[in-house]
Amino acid sequence: SAISTNGVETSPGMSAGSVQARFSALKDLAERTAREIHVSPHAPIRRYFSAASSMLRQGRTYLSECAWEQAFLLLYRFNIFFLEVLPEHPGFKKKESGAERRRLKAECALVLGELAGIKETLLETYRQAAASAPPDEAADGEGGRDGGGGEGGGGDGEAEGGGGEGEA
Repeated sequence: SAISTNGVETSPGMSAGSVQARFSALKDLAERTAREIHVSPHAPIRRYFSAASSMLRQGRTYLSECAWEQAFLLLYRFNIFFLEVLPEHPGFKKKESGAERRRLKAECALVLGELAGIKETLLETYRQAAASAPPDEAADGEGGRDGGGGEGGGGDGEAEGGGGEGEA
């Protein structure tokens, strides 16, 4: 087996069960990395809203490029970050952050629909890869059919630091 650019193990001769396992690993990676983002109560909430917006923007860029795994990672990470992590910040529910909070919450609803479509596309892609690969390839270590180049994270973590990138 091989590791894709997203750190998810891939294998050309994978079974139907491992198709679901591969998707679950991708989902777990997105969830884990979203929950690992530290939200400091001393940093301004707008910094985190900016980071969430950057995740959303980059996820949709990947979606438009049909980079399904990267799109899923960032869009799922955006939802977890905004819905579960960010509410811990003391400024999240303050009146002055209401407009941006409502905007991003509305985006979460749209992202859920996008994620459902991406999930179906990924599962079909994984099934096709499993069906088209000779079983003996699984033993020789050749894999990584996601089309990503090289190792690393695929450049999907730029918004994690909560920094001001992307602010106008």
